[in-house]
Amino acid sequence: MRSLRILRWLPFVVMLGVALTDLLAGENLVFLPLLTLGPAFASVSGGVRRTAAVGAVALALCVPMAVYNDLLFTFENNLTVVGIMGVTAASMLASRLRLQRERELASVRQVAEAAQRVLLRPVPRRAGDLQVALSYTSAAAEARIGGDLYEIVTTPHGVRLLIGDVQGKGLAAVETAAWVLGAFRRRPTTRPAWPTSANGLRPAWPGTWAGSSSSPRSSPRSTRARSRW
Repeated sequence: MRSLRILRWLPFVVMLGVALTDLLAGENLVFLPLLTLGPAFASVSGGVRRTAAVGAVALALCVPMAVYNDLLFTFENNLTVVGIMGVTAASMLASRLRLQRERELASVRQVAEAAQRVLLRPVPRRAGDLQVALSYTSAAAEARIGGDLYEIVTTPHGVRLLIGDVQGKGLAAVETAAWVLGAFRRRPTTRPAWPTSANGLRPAWPGTWAGSSSSPRSSPRSTRARSRW
C-alpha cells in the first residue's frame, strides 16, 4: 500500500524536481524534455484520466519554464511540447492496456479462488478418536491459487488423511487437485488398507494413470502427496 502511494505521487515529485533543477541551473542548461517523465511514471500506477492530467500538468509547467529560458515558440520548445503530448498519449494507451489486463487477471483469480474454496472444504473437529485442527498458510503472501490439497475422511477401516501439493499454480493446478480429492473421497470407504486405497486413486485419474489420451494440463506425475492414517 505504501509503495502504491509513492508511485501515485512520483510523477508530480519528478516534474517538480525537473522544474527546480531548471531554475537552479540557469539559462545555460535546459531540462524541458525531462518533463515527459511525469506522464510516463503516471501510467505505471494511475488510470487513463490520471495519466492525462499529469500530462496536462507537464504542459502547464513547460510554458513558464520556456519563458524563463527564452525558448517560448522556438523550435526546441515546440519539439518538447510535441514530445510531452506524444509520451502522454502513449502512456494513456499503456495505462488502459494495463488496467484491462489487471481486470482479466482479477476475474480469473476470483474464479480459481472460488473453485479452490469449494475443493478445500473445512475439516471436521473430530475424526474417529482424533481431534483435528487445521492451519493453512501459503508460502507466498499473495499466492492464494494453487494445487494445495488436504482432506480427512472417517471410514469403517480407520481415519484417512491426505495432504498434498500439485506443482504449478492457477486453474490447471486446481483442476488436478480436484481430481485427486475426488478420487480420495470416493475410494477410502471401500478400501481397508491404505496401500490398496492409494493404488485405487489411479483408475479415477482421467489421464496418464488411466491410460486415457485426455488429461488435465498438469501432469499427474507432478502431484506429490504424503498421507497418514
